[in-house]
Amino acid sequence: MDDQQDGQARWAAEVSAAFRTHAQRLLSSLLGRLHSEQDARDAVQEVFLRLTRVPDRELIDDPVKYLFGIARHVVSEIIERRRRELVEFNSELTGHHVEHPTGHPTDKVGDRVETQQALARALERLRPIQRKILVLIKTEGMSHDEVATELGLSRHTVKKYAVEAMAQLRMDWVSLQFGGKKL
Repeated sequence: MDDQQDGQARWAAEVSAAFRTHAQRLLSSLLGRLHSEQDARDAVQEVFLRLTRVPDRELIDDPVKYLFGIARHVVSEIIERRRRELVEFNSELTGHHVEHPTGHPTDKVGDRVETQQALARALERLRPIQRKILVLIKTEGMSHDEVATELGLSRHTVKKYAVEAMAQLRMDWVSLQFGGKKL
């Protein structure tokens, strides 16, 4: 066996030992940040997979810190992916409703103006803090953590107000689409 293969075998053994030693602690940490057991388990696997692919292993001073550094990157990627998926889904749904309104005339320009006016009226009915949070999240692209920092609120409060606001907007939208009443 040459030196490179020997080094790879040692590294694989070190990664395996690190997995046995730190996997449970890493899983607990990731579960606390991702709030999904399946996502946390997938993230643990991804972290150790990436650790096996490190090209310059000799540059790593503290493997445990490096391991948790990789974990931070994996968590960021998962959270960003979730955020993009949510926006893409909502955008597709909204686009579909704009292009295929139910029970409305086929005047697309008029429909769009009416939809925009209905959305503006629905937004006006939200509490000011809910409206501000939605604007920061949806138009400024800020995360819940960034909005919490910006407004001096807890992340939990930001998330709660955002969910409440979106629920109210959806109810107004359904009312307009199926109930026929003007917002």
